[in-house]
Formats: sequence, C-alpha cells, structure tokens
Amino acid sequence: MFSLPSAQPEKPKEPEKPAPKPSGFLFALPGAPSQPEPKPEPVKQPEPEKQAQQPEPPAEFKKYQAQLDVLHGMGFMDDSLLVGFLEKFKGSVEDVLSELLG
Repeated sequence: MFSLPSAQPEKPKEPEKPAPKPSGFLFALPGAPSQPEPKPEPVKQPEPEKQAQQPEPPAEFKKYQAQLDVLHGMGFMDDSLLVGFLEKFKGSVEDVLSELLG
C-alpha cells in the first residue's frame, strides 16, 4: 500500500558566501581591475568677479529703458538696433515689433 519515505538526515547547509559587490559592468574585461577606481573630486573653479559697476548706458538708451525692458523680455537684445527703431517709431513698441517681425 502506501509506504512512508525513509527519513534521511538533512545535509548541513554550507555557510553563505558574501555576494560580490557590483562593479557597474555586466562582465569583467580581462586585465581590468576588479573594483573601479574612485572618481577624483571635481576641482572648484573660482567664480569670475562680477563687475562692481556696469557701464552707464547712453542717454538715448535711458530714454527708452521701459520699452527696451519689454523688448528684452521678448528676446530682442540688440539695444542699438532697438533704440534706432524706437526713435524712428517715437517709442512705439508695437511698431518696433512689426518692423522686426515683418
């Protein structure tokens, strides 16, 4: 009928070996060091000195500073070109934009 399996003594488990630390690579290349070399600390670059005072803009630039700020916000940065158009169109930002984009 039914037979019970014979009890066999359990085999002693081998102590677990510590898993190797991952090196970040799928496989090791022949002759490659087993551990990657530590990265050197980045060298801190000294910050360039900021200009203590910015040069004073010409008087004609001051006259249209509000309009220039609006145009700078839109990505137009050539002040000499912009002031020329602002003078031509008597400070009208809309007309300057039409001229620039047209």
